[in-house]
Formats: sequence, C-alpha cells, structure tokens
Amino acid sequence: MHPRSRCARLSRLAVGAALLAAALASHAQDYPTRAIALVVPFPAGSPTDAMAREIGADLRATLGQPVVVENRSGASSLTGTQYVARAAPDGYTLLLMTTSHLINAQLQPKPGYDPFDSFVPVTELIKSPVVFVVRSTLPATNMAQFANYARGRSVSYATWGIGSNTDIYGAMISDAIKAGLLRVPYKGEAPLANDLLGGQVDSAMMTVGMYKAQSKTGKLRALAVNGPKRLDAFPELPTLLESGVPGPSVAGFAGILAPAGTPAAIADKLATHIQQYIQKPEVAARWNEQ
Repeated sequence: MHPRSRCARLSRLAVGAALLAAALASHAQDYPTRAIALVVPFPAGSPTDAMAREIGADLRATLGQPVVVENRSGASSLTGTQYVARAAPDGYTLLLMTTSHLINAQLQPKPGYDPFDSFVPVTELIKSPVVFVVRSTLPATNMAQFANYARGRSVSYATWGIGSNTDIYGAMISDAIKAGLLRVPYKGEAPLANDLLGGQVDSAMMTVGMYKAQSKTGKLRALAVNGPKRLDAFPELPTLLESGVPGPSVAGFAGILAPAGTPAAIADKLATHIQQYIQKPEVAARWNEQ
C-alpha cells in the first residue's frame, strides 16, 4: 500500500473512532431514556429478588426511568443468565448475578454463556454466607447430632437447583458427615423455604436474610454457617469448621452485570448510582449478612 494511502486510511480510522467515542459518550450522558429491565434468574420472593426491587426503586428515583424486575428463573439461574447474555448491549437489560453464575459455567457442558466474556461488570452488591438449616422437629441442635441422626436414615437436603452453590455445599456436607443425604433440587430459595417450613424436606442451606424472616415461625433451626466466621446477627451460631465439618467456608456473593459490549460510561453511571444507594448507613445495616 502506498504510504499516502496508508496515512489516509489511518486518518479515516482515527476520525471514525473519535466519532464513535463521541456518540457513545453522548448516549451515556442521555441514558436512560426508557425503561430498564433488571433480570433476576430466580423466582420472586427470595432475598435476591427483594434486593433487585430495592435497587430498581432507587434507580427509578435517581435516573427518572422505570426499572422493571423480571424473574426469569430456571436451570439454576441459566435461563435468566442466557437471556441477558443475548440481549442488546445498550444498558437496558441487566442481570443480578450470584455465585451460581460462575458455578454453572464450570459444571454445565454448554452453559450458553462465558462468565467473563459474555458480560461486563457493573458493580458488586454483597458478599453473603448461607446457613445450614433443619426443620425444628428434627432431633438435632448441632451438626454432630445431625450427622448421627442422618446416618442410616433417608434424610433430605433441599437445594436451590442442580449445580447451584447450595447443591455443591450439600454434597460436600453429605460426604463430610458420611450421611448420604437425599438431594432435592428446587427452582430457587423461595419454594424451597415453603417446603422446609411445611416439613416436606428435612434440611437446606438458606441465605441469612431468608432465615431471619422465617426463623420467627419457630419451624426452623439453624445449625451452622458456611462462611469463614460467625455472623454478627447470630453470634451463637458456629461455623461448619467449628462444628467439625470440613465443608464449604467461602461466602457467596451478588452483583450486577450487563451484556458484553455495553459502553463503559453506562456501566460506570449505573455503578455510581447503585453504590451511592447501598452505601447508605441504613441500607448497609439492613443488607449486612443478607
């Protein structure tokens, strides 16, 4: 290619890149101009769903456009996650993701998305442990008693779905206590909680927020927490490791993602508004150990 032609081409590319950058900046400045969909890949009624609705209400107040929470549950969050991965990268379709986002990508042969390349991060929301809970009529007040009771009996363990973090936690606990727990997968935490309260299943992992809400019924009993330390809300509750169970000790997490290709300026704008909300003292106190 002639040097002059090469220079002309590079000049056109530079001008094009500058125009594109200006257009994206203008788009981000005007954003949003219509409703935003915040997809929750779990059923309504869970702490994750409640979190999304809080964020949506605040974004509506600060950005001036509706934020519609869409519950697209199924396949341990795969259904909703795949939907967002295929959405237009314009900032109008967002995903509230949890630990299952990464687990599914490792366990499923064809998850339908790449946990990193298919999305751009917007912001982290919380890090949260889960608690091991049994129906109150089960004769166990600690993990040692639960292990003794479960061995040789058909004791069920409910999970939020096949391949979810609680599914893996349950398998690890079952192996650790040598009990052979019967796995019962659900389509999320809310329907699991209903059956646990009703006595249809024996045990499960629950988010701290869900356990807080349901513990007042007297139908549940928490035996241990899966995180690396005890909970401020329930300081008497030992960790699994303290209970002699070498199971999971890593807290889960939740955050907001957008489809790959979403302009950084839009992701940054959303992150700024969301962080301003969740860092308010009253919100932080309420969301602590959700």
